[in-house]
Amino acid sequence: MSTACTGWSHENRSNGYGYLLDNSHLYTGPYAECSYVSVVKTGVKVYYHCYITNAHGNKWIYARAEGTNTEGWMSSTHLTRESGTLARC
Repeated sequence: MSTACTGWSHENRSNGYGYLLDNSHLYTGPYAECSYVSVVKTGVKVYYHCYITNAHGNKWIYARAEGTNTEGWMSSTHLTRESGTLARC
């Protein structure tokens, strides 16, 4: 499995969402060492597109922050009050 920050495919196949537990980031790839696209603040609602399990066995979700067109990868450990479905990428 790739550990690169680019080249991960994703599509909007989910109708789920969650809220940020703490300040976090939307990243360019599904690893914390990847550069980030945007800061996302505590309590922001993010809409799920799909998820993958990275090479370290961690679940990362491709999501969009509510009220923006900003999308990126986010670790599932930062989310709470989840609802709806979340499909695999």
